[in-house]
Amino acid sequence: MMKIDDDSKSNIQFFTYYLFKGTLDSRLIFHDKNYLDVILGDKDLLFNCFKIFTANISTYNYEITSKIVSNYILGHLDQEETDSSEKILKDAEEKNAREDRYWIDFLKLAKYFCYNSFPIPVNSDYILDLNGCGTDSVPTFAVWTNIIRIDNKGNSTNAEEALKRANDRIKLWDNIQPDNKFEEWELEQEIY
Repeated sequence: MMKIDDDSKSNIQFFTYYLFKGTLDSRLIFHDKNYLDVILGDKDLLFNCFKIFTANISTYNYEITSKIVSNYILGHLDQEETDSSEKILKDAEEKNAREDRYWIDFLKLAKYFCYNSFPIPVNSDYILDLNGCGTDSVPTFAVWTNIIRIDNKGNSTNAEEALKRANDRIKLWDNIQPDNKFEEWELEQEIY
């Protein structure tokens, strides 16, 4: 049993940070529409960003993967590129359907996060509060990246434990302390 590699850990945390900070791609920064208003107002669209990230990060580097996600968002902002956006999403869903490694467990975390559907959900609608707040979006994902363990084939060995601790971390939004206090190593982040 081992931790996920440092690159995967960093990629997850950086993607989450820049997605919610509003600085994922310069084309999105200078677009007429604020992409954060669009994706945070549409949880399906937001979750699709995580699906596309997950499907592409094991094939491409972070920069290329971010561009693919940005192309998907731009297609929705411009609406004339909907066919392109739908193809990006379809390709991602096909790749994810073939994936059986810890990335599928990451997608479960992302789904819980995007829809506030954790086993013990948060009372507040934190997604809207994340508009421009990349540093507030990272902690839940950081806890998961620190807790998750994989076998030598890359499959999760403690997926439920990692999701539970991520759920414990997000509950801090409502000032609900976990039964087991967090240890320092669980809270470590690659980005602040």
